[in-house]
Amino acid sequence: MSGRIAVFNEGNLEQVSGVEEIFHFSEIKFAAEFTGMCNIFYGKVKGKESRETIVEVVGESLSLPFEVSGSEVSLE
Repeated sequence: MSGRIAVFNEGNLEQVSGVEEIFHFSEIKFAAEFTGMCNIFYGKVKGKESRETIVEVVGESLSLPFEVSGSEVSLE
């Protein structure tokens, strides 16, 4: 068994890493979703205050310490 894994998406090489990195610290969304070990949350921007963005995720409001453009975000 190899100590490194290559993740391909539609013929394109997406990530080459060790087993632990792929499963627990994926560099890209596709690899995280592919392994089923992803912590990706989707939210809607509800407002902005100064340089912070208020986002609703799973029914809870979060204050992100940076500005976000658009009306939807994914937190990885």
